[in-house]
Amino acid sequence: MKQPAAALAPPRPAGGHRLAAPAGVVLLLMVLAAAPAFATETLLVQGIQILTFLLFALSLNLLVGAGGMTSMGHAAMLATGGYVAGYLTRHAGLGMAVALPLGVLAAGVLAAVIGVFSIRREHAYFIMVTLAFGQLVYTALWKWTEVTGGDEGLIGFDPPAALRPTGAYYLFTLALVAASALLLWRITRSPFGAALSAARDNRRRAAFAGIDVRGVQLVAFVIAGLFAGLAGGLQAYFQRGMFVDSAGFLMSSDALVACVLGGTSFFAGPILGAVLFRILGIVVPGVTPYWLFVVGVIVMIVALALPDGLMSLPRRLARVRSRT
Repeated sequence: MKQPAAALAPPRPAGGHRLAAPAGVVLLLMVLAAAPAFATETLLVQGIQILTFLLFALSLNLLVGAGGMTSMGHAAMLATGGYVAGYLTRHAGLGMAVALPLGVLAAGVLAAVIGVFSIRREHAYFIMVTLAFGQLVYTALWKWTEVTGGDEGLIGFDPPAALRPTGAYYLFTLALVAASALLLWRITRSPFGAALSAARDNRRRAAFAGIDVRGVQLVAFVIAGLFAGLAGGLQAYFQRGMFVDSAGFLMSSDALVACVLGGTSFFAGPILGAVLFRILGIVVPGVTPYWLFVVGVIVMIVALALPDGLMSLPRRLARVRSRT
């Protein structure tokens, strides 16, 4: 007898580990919200960059962690959200309040198209198809000079006057990223999240339980694309432009590294991984010109020592203490 997906127990995303205690999360948000009062302009700029990258990594981890789908073309949705929003503001005269949601919607539509072709197979097929679509989008943005600006990028648009000060845009970005993280967390804790995790663990068993595996995976792909598009839109308005590198393979791989660094089986893993990865990218270049090598070694050491990511360290330490 088939069991409806809603009857499944709510998933324990991130391997059953919860986010930090609500009081701790609220305290952290209060500290971050107070940053414009004491932080320098440089720190606020870096904070905005970290927040947008963090949201991008979180959206990718909905596929990688909860869904078991390693997408290598996720940056295509990030770029689409930014380019569409920027184009509508510059050439159609739409304000950010209208153009940004339309950019997010465009990213979701693109995600649906890519998802339809990608979810037909698993593992290597999925990775190669998402990579191929990502490169197609990258090439289109690079060659379609009349619309995207090509190598020079799409520039010449601004956020509303109220958001032009760095501090104001930082608070705006923080609010949207925090709300998005909460929504993603609720999604992974919902019956839909349970169905997605079940499909990740065993497709046949999930189908036997009455789950439309491809349908659930496609919806997850679209949701991840929407949040990636939001990250792209926020990035575009902050930079006052959108550039073709945002759609490149390296952007997708950076987000994947951030997820793995923190731990794909933990909801907060991409948050920790994204923050550390971006901090390393800011600090290490000031120490050595071979900073890419150093960052690579650090990531490799973490991957070898903690295959489940940095978020698994407290659990490992607890096991060591229990044995001694």
